[in-house]
Amino acid sequence: MYLIGEIAKITKVSTRMLRHYEKEGLLNPSVNEENGYRQYTEEDIDTIEKIKRLRKYHFSIAEIQTIFEKGLYHSPGIYKEKLDQLNGVVEEYQQLIDELQEENIPSKLVKNNYDVLIGNRKGFDTIFKRAVIKEFHLERFLEDTVEKMYKQPFTLGGKFFVVFHDMSQINEGELDVGVFQPIENRGEHTDFELLPFSDAIYISTIHYGTYNTISRAYIQLFRYAEENDYEIIGEFMERYLVDGYYTSYVEEFITEIFVTVALKKP
Repeated sequence: MYLIGEIAKITKVSTRMLRHYEKEGLLNPSVNEENGYRQYTEEDIDTIEKIKRLRKYHFSIAEIQTIFEKGLYHSPGIYKEKLDQLNGVVEEYQQLIDELQEENIPSKLVKNNYDVLIGNRKGFDTIFKRAVIKEFHLERFLEDTVEKMYKQPFTLGGKFFVVFHDMSQINEGELDVGVFQPIENRGEHTDFELLPFSDAIYISTIHYGTYNTISRAYIQLFRYAEENDYEIIGEFMERYLVDGYYTSYVEEFITEIFVTVALKKP
């Protein structure tokens, strides 16, 4: 039997944390009835080492409780799931690192005039996929979705575009995004849903450079609609004419933003 001070030295875990593990139900040492001291066994030491390892791999206390209760410590599945989570965190931080580096590296300024075009467009059919995703998963989601769309038995009708839906019902750091691929024919089997777009009047503009300032393009479209007595109907759409697939320099990105409008009723 070992006292708590001895266990702290053996396992290099503070007595405060040992008491916390006990409080959370991860440890259950016996208590000496004569002096009230906690007594730990070598089995307890093994449990502490397991806790240390799991905490090192960023398992939460609640996750460790579940692992112990269900006897999953030696299950490969729990480590594969945690690996996927950590890879997601790495991806998120790498994106932030890349953005910070770009912000601090002098680059040529890109002039955006935001000329607005207006015109009628005949109706067209699309295949689409909509999902709520983490913001840092957007690029991967687009790549995977578009790659699958290109394999569908359709004649494609132009470059895909993206719609960011109502943000009020989702959590911080998430996006409700739809990917739409225009097609030339209908009726054949597909892994995606079909959605037609009706004849409509569209206004559009082009944004050059980083997505960090793309809101300015949206502002210009709102202004154009207001100044010319148009009402914006439907969702704004983004078409990535030049993106990370073509260049690693964000200042070379080219994005079209467009939206359906209608004349305001007198």
